Amino acid sequence: MKINFLVPVYNEKRTIRQLIKKISDLPGDKNIIVIDDGSTDGTEGILSSSGGTKLIRHEKNAGKGAAIITALKEINEGIVIIQDADLELEPAEALGLAERIVNPENDVVFGTRMKNDLSMTLGCACNKMLAVFTNILFGSHLTDVMTCYKIMDVSVLKALKLRSKGFEIETEITAKLLSVGYNIIEVPVSYNMRTKKEGKKIRFRDSFSIIYTLLKYR
Repeated sequence: MKINFLVPVYNEKRTIRQLIKKISDLPGDKNIIVIDDGSTDGTEGILSSSGGTKLIRHEKNAGKGAAIITALKEINEGIVIIQDADLELEPAEALGLAERIVNPENDVVFGTRMKNDLSMTLGCACNKMLAVFTNILFGSHLTDVMTCYKIMDVSVLKALKLRSKGFEIETEITAKLLSVGYNIIEVPVSYNMRTKKEGKKIRFRDSFSIIYTLLKYR
């Protein structure tokens, strides 16, 4: 089973070297595609010296969705794992999620962070409310629609014809999967939540485009 790790990166010099090593050390047939989305903090220099990856660079920051869309053009087969570069999620756990795709009843696997004991930060509260809103719109039972661990065959992801450029890519993927009728199962994953000070990039203002995208694809 070919595993394609798509890694969107923007100003992650603190974690990117460690992340790439973690993925590289995993067993199995892997393809690592790193999209440097216009980093300005020295990330580009670290990536240029990292072996075993396919590196693509956007000259200007275009957004997480734009990075994913660019990376998808580079693969044609296998399972896709979208891996954020911030190490909030552990790459080793993603392989366990990917193995579940082998079951024909599982079209898509989401790694949910919301089934863990989390401190009730504003971000977590917003994620839970967003999941409730999604479930109302689509009749689903999801707990975490913003997780980066949305794992599926590349043919499934490409068929969605993604358009979103920013963080709203997460709700576009979720909404389109639910609209088509794919079976999504959720599996708990560990979550090392970081703060804005530590480099967390999603902001409250992003919630408007995130919610709009859910409504748009309903």
